[in-house]
Amino acid sequence: MTGDEGGRASEPGPDDREPALGGGHVDGAGGDEGDRPRPWRQELLLVAELSALVGFAVVSPVLGPFGEAPESFVAVDASPGDIVVFGLLVSLGPLVLLAGLAGLTRLVGAAARGWVQTALVATLAAVAVVVVVRDLGASAPLRTIAAVVAAVGAGALHRRWEPARSFLRFASPAPAVFLALFLFASSVSPLLSPEDVAPSSAAGGQPPVVMIVFDELPTLSLVEQGEIDADLFPNLARVAATSTWYRNATTVADRTALAVPALVTGQGPEAEQVAGVAANFPESLFALLGPTHDVHGVEWSTELCPPSLCDGDTPVLDDDAKALTVGAPPEPDAPVRELADEAGSLWWEQAAPWAATPTADYEVTGFDDPAEILLPGLEFLSGLTPPEGDRPTFDYLHIPVPHQPWRLLPSGETYGAPDPPMGLEFTAWADDAIGEDQAAAARVRHLLQAQWGDRLLGAIIDRLEEQGRWDEAVVVVASDHGVSFTRGMRARAPQPGNEAEIAWVPLLIKAPGQSEAEVRDDDARTLDVVPTLADLVGSDIPWDVDGTSLVGPSRRTDPKTIRVRDVGPHPGAGPDGVVELSADGLAAIREAPVRPGPADELQVWRHGRHADLLGRTVEDLGECAAGPTVRLRSPEAGTSFEGGTGEPRRLWYPGTIEADGVRDLAAVVDGTVVGWAASAPNPKDNPFGILLAAPLLDEEAPGPPDLYEITDGDGCRLRPLRADG
Repeated sequence: MTGDEGGRASEPGPDDREPALGGGHVDGAGGDEGDRPRPWRQELLLVAELSALVGFAVVSPVLGPFGEAPESFVAVDASPGDIVVFGLLVSLGPLVLLAGLAGLTRLVGAAARGWVQTALVATLAAVAVVVVVRDLGASAPLRTIAAVVAAVGAGALHRRWEPARSFLRFASPAPAVFLALFLFASSVSPLLSPEDVAPSSAAGGQPPVVMIVFDELPTLSLVEQGEIDADLFPNLARVAATSTWYRNATTVADRTALAVPALVTGQGPEAEQVAGVAANFPESLFALLGPTHDVHGVEWSTELCPPSLCDGDTPVLDDDAKALTVGAPPEPDAPVRELADEAGSLWWEQAAPWAATPTADYEVTGFDDPAEILLPGLEFLSGLTPPEGDRPTFDYLHIPVPHQPWRLLPSGETYGAPDPPMGLEFTAWADDAIGEDQAAAARVRHLLQAQWGDRLLGAIIDRLEEQGRWDEAVVVVASDHGVSFTRGMRARAPQPGNEAEIAWVPLLIKAPGQSEAEVRDDDARTLDVVPTLADLVGSDIPWDVDGTSLVGPSRRTDPKTIRVRDVGPHPGAGPDGVVELSADGLAAIREAPVRPGPADELQVWRHGRHADLLGRTVEDLGECAAGPTVRLRSPEAGTSFEGGTGEPRRLWYPGTIEADGVRDLAAVVDGTVVGWAASAPNPKDNPFGILLAAPLLDEEAPGPPDLYEITDGDGCRLRPLRADG
């Protein structure tokens, strides 16, 4: 071996044969000092490589879906600044984190830094490929294979092929490009520069208007044999007693972002969703009534009221509002934090090869805390103050009740339970007996949350009556869309077997001074609300509407249609997403069965095949010999509200049973059956989840219930299960 003038070996060393930093010269490797990139320049080149892959593996999979869901930002009350900060956090945060951690490995040595770079390139490439093949419908095994192939291939190319490294550096602006598309070319862009809307002109002297829109509430949840169930929903029945109930009313869209704008504009939803903000929907009830009415609006997932009319301070919750809760509800998390939490979950669901791929997503960002369920209604109630002048009022509320997640009792008490509910992990109920049982159990949770909405409605009516505004007001109580609990059917996507639950929604309209009930079964749609209100108020609508006033003689408009989000499940869906409804929803409403059991406080809790067991004692039912082993997992608690009294009760108890097949289980507290559920066998275990009936429990938090298997034994119905852990 010969040496050069500087005493270096002329034969290349290991670092020269295989550059440790992905093809560039390495500190201390062969070559003249002037030929070697400085360390900071080397690091910039490596960061550029990571930047390209972070764009495709992290930024695009997160900002892309968020850009198509502007309601997520509206729901958490995100300001333009919050949206920009969120975009920057997604675009820069992962890159800064990875680059910083990788850069620290340079302290170990240049070779270690190079291998860490290759490992990161391989991992990010694998994630990017998983995202792509998931979108193409690949199964979990195929996604895993694709991830391994991508990781090995990307790692090898990065180590051995300079053009691959050059390409990554050329593509380094990818995060900035995706951020720009998100901020300026997506459905979110109108939220960055909210424009006020000039209200239309209208005559004065109109009556006050009250409009309350529930969310995800089908008519079939409210009725027994064609009548509103006054035992479960006394305040809806109270409204119906002095209103016209359009029993054959249907929505025009199966998702809030389309259905609510249609309801307040009278214009049919377009195929492409846009942000539900005033700038995108300037022709609305707010523009119609704004010139003549003092507007008080509280919205949940839209901002259809222009800032000039509804940009007021959030009221302090008054005593009537606090009485609807168990303790005072906490403030929701800061918008950016809620959005970041959702972004992390969204990314993981796309990046992990084994993560399940739901066919639809009906959640709204940040809507996972009971405070998000309670606060809009409580703030609306607290803001119902007497008018300060002679102008009539327009009070508008869109409340997230009884929208999922179902974690709220009529009392305002909350409980921990899974969302989506057991049996709905893939957006549809199983087409078997267990699917029917799980759907019936979930419907109980839905009805309990709807009952809280009914309590809120009663408090609103009381407040308006005290202020002398109710009798002469035009009142609208409606829902944007429904939800299905039919076995084998999607929960939110219309299909021939569930249309009646999703499309038929409550619509009650009270004319000024109306004192008697009227039920009309002619065709009605939520599009008809705006022209009907205009007639009752005495205003001309200065824009074209697709609805028709319901004032006057009965009419019919066939066929009924609904615009759907997912056209796949419905065989009659056209490419534009419009479905012609084939169900006879009115007949289903008229024939809705009577709820099981007597009309008592347990009626809403009873469901399914063993509805008769609730409230009965083990002694009465008979106890069999001991059965298999059951394991209770740690139960989920409710939300501990600030100012509340003690720990919230644990009402939801999940667990597994060491037995094959479906098993019917009963929860027993102090010798009384307080709930039941069927286990759902899967390849891992035999899980179940039981919601304990709150009316049968003490106010203090009960301990874990005793569990029994429900049997058809001779002289006994309950077999005690051995607890394990």
